[in-house]
Amino acid sequence: MTERKHAERTERLNNGDYVNRRTAELNQLSDESEVCRNAVEQIVLRNVCQPPLRLKDYWSRTKNIVSSR
Repeated sequence: MTERKHAERTERLNNGDYVNRRTAELNQLSDESEVCRNAVEQIVLRNVCQPPLRLKDYWSRTKNIVSSR
């Protein structure tokens, strides 16, 4: 194998390693973003399905607790 062909072959192998490494990194990022997306979705669903207490409701609950003491 001539020196030029050997250099070209080495470069192709190095490029393949780089592509494989980048593909693995991108797949990992994709998995991490999926986890984040699921977490955000759960938070949003929880807040929509169980909205926080309105101030009036909070006050009446507090008043009931205080008056029961």
